[in-house]
Amino acid sequence: MLRIIIRSSCSNPILGMRYLTANQQVTARSMVQKLFARFKFADIPEAKLSALHIVAGAIGVRNFTGVEYDESILSQSDLEQIEQFANRRMKREPVQLILGEWDFHHIFLRLKAGVFCPRPETEELVEHCLTCLEGDVELDGNESKAVLGIENPRVLDIGSGTGCIGLAIANCREDVHCDAVDINPKAVALANENAKLNKLQNRYLCELGDCGHLEKKQGYYDLIVSNPPYIPDDMRTTMAPEVLLYDPENALFSGADGLDCIRKIMQQSRELLCWQGVLILEFDSPQAHILTTLAHEHKYADARLIRDMEGSVRFLQLSRGSA
Repeated sequence: MLRIIIRSSCSNPILGMRYLTANQQVTARSMVQKLFARFKFADIPEAKLSALHIVAGAIGVRNFTGVEYDESILSQSDLEQIEQFANRRMKREPVQLILGEWDFHHIFLRLKAGVFCPRPETEELVEHCLTCLEGDVELDGNESKAVLGIENPRVLDIGSGTGCIGLAIANCREDVHCDAVDINPKAVALANENAKLNKLQNRYLCELGDCGHLEKKQGYYDLIVSNPPYIPDDMRTTMAPEVLLYDPENALFSGADGLDCIRKIMQQSRELLCWQGVLILEFDSPQAHILTTLAHEHKYADARLIRDMEGSVRFLQLSRGSA
């Protein structure tokens, strides 16, 4: 008789085990419920979403929300894959890395250990970049406005990671050419791999280094964008295991106040921008005041703060100006 090991629905969903006979079949919907209970019991963040993504990923379904109502019967191989994924999630590995792939702003990304995982709020950063490229459109009241409105824009993504930002921009604008840099060789290789995966390799190239390696391109870029490391060094002990154990440290931490990398980007980017060029950065809300001060110190003509969908100040848009 076929026996399949799954987690029990007893009072401790982590420790309890039982056998199912072949006629005690498991549906995708019921497996989502079992994983949700298991993750919730273990205080795994986003327990429901984790369960949905794991079941969907294991059975090859792209629409993860649909598995919550899916009554299809899981095979033994499905159950084994789900159990493997679930065990990794119990060790607080991010779902994105467990699955090894992720949808981000209309593109499909491969993800690998040692490369920073893209966050949902960074999709908002992409949207602000696209609006900026479109031209004279108000955003978020008077806090930000698009200023370029040009054809064939030249974009630089500093700290590419998976390539998510630059590739998403290039995917939405067929006239964009995007350069990218990262100091992590694994990120450079993965970003270029994702460019090929999304058929954008002719308009996107990631190279090893930082913006200091681009002296020959002074005055070249219309838009520079970065989601840099901005966490203060002394906050390591406060970070969730999903972040601290699986994201590379040089993509997270940046000096005593978290702004070492941003200072360098502000200093070097202004010379790389054309006279009407724009720099857009993601940062942590408490850093807003000091960043606007730094922008004026580095002689940017305009500094505008942009709120995210949660209402927090999250992005800074800087105009180079002609001076």
